[in-house]
Amino acid sequence: MRKDEWAAAIATGRLRHKRDWPGNVVGLLTVSVGWIAWLFLLFQRNGEIGNRLGLFCLAAGSLPLYAVYCLRQENRLTPIESKAGADANRKLVVAAFQALGWTTYVDTATVVTAGATNKSWIGAGQTATALLDQNMIYLNVIHGSAQKGRLPFYFGSNQRKLKQLLTTIQTLQVSPEHQH
Repeated sequence: MRKDEWAAAIATGRLRHKRDWPGNVVGLLTVSVGWIAWLFLLFQRNGEIGNRLGLFCLAAGSLPLYAVYCLRQENRLTPIESKAGADANRKLVVAAFQALGWTTYVDTATVVTAGATNKSWIGAGQTATALLDQNMIYLNVIHGSAQKGRLPFYFGSNQRKLKQLLTTIQTLQVSPEHQH
């Protein structure tokens, strides 16, 4: 990540990823069509949808809207205040990734990324990104699937991994070997 991209991400509170909108739309449509068909069958009674049409439309429209919301939120950074400098923050983040068993891919003075496998979604691991600054660490966890048509939401999986990472960092911050 270039210095200007790093600064822009911190200033806006969001990672800047080049979005694959056609692939995301395909994924959204694929998932939505299945859910809408299932909802149609669920709300149908005696071969007619009848007075449940409004409820069906609300339910069928909610999933695509939720997916778009998830796509817009997935690049958000979570700031953590630290009492250490950028180099100490880098060491802390690398130690947290190691403690979680995640594989570190990038380790520079300002950016550390790691891959976290996900047992419940076979082959769809997450990528954790830490942007490092004086007295601050900015974290993001996003699914790392490179496939076209990926599911735009993962039922809280990214948030669970982020909480794991936050807890691990907080635990390491209070441990004697990581205090400065």
